[in-house]
Amino acid sequence: MLARAFRDDPTTAWLFPDPGRRARRLERMIAWELATSRLTGGELVAADGAQAAALWMAPQGVGAAPPGGAPRPGGAAQLRLGLGAIRVFGRRLAVVVPAFARMMHELPPQPFRYLSILGTEPSRQRSGLGSSLLQEGLDRSDREGVPTLLHTATAADVAFYGRRGFVVVGEARLPGGPVLWAMRRGPGGEGPQAQPPTVDISTRAGSGAVPAVRSSE
Repeated sequence: MLARAFRDDPTTAWLFPDPGRRARRLERMIAWELATSRLTGGELVAADGAQAAALWMAPQGVGAAPPGGAPRPGGAAQLRLGLGAIRVFGRRLAVVVPAFARMMHELPPQPFRYLSILGTEPSRQRSGLGSSLLQEGLDRSDREGVPTLLHTATAADVAFYGRRGFVVVGEARLPGGPVLWAMRRGPGGEGPQAQPPTVDISTRAGSGAVPAVRSSE
């Protein structure tokens, strides 16, 4: 379902420029992201027989250990994830990793919840399924007193999340690709008072994991 939800997303086209191989690689990437999430304390929430799904990173700051006292992924697990990334991205890995690593490096060190994926079966989009899943996650963020962060590459999603208390706090252009907007919603829907400077990830690189950067309600 998630692969179908994001087949036309600008970030998907940038990640996988070959249209003939895009669908299969996208399926592999989502499976890899779910495996990564399971090892790092993330949570996949589905609705209506998996017609919609949201993937959340747990409340933690960048570089923090997985929540609940869970150990960090061991060497064998990290190796499997690394090999999985090579299988997913192939030669694009040299472009994808530095770009997204820098983006993740810009996230705050304080605890937060990160909405990695929000997707709905194309035939069920605009039915409210995605909105309902999102609200469940936001309610949890409010209860835990942490902000919610996400990235998106479409103006329509910026408007969608803006109606739900998110504000744009930065933007970055992928090298040769679309602009990504960073958005934040404070606990209770309170946005930040000031916006940080724009990040240019096309010329700067850091270290970290490759996140999902899509949302399709």
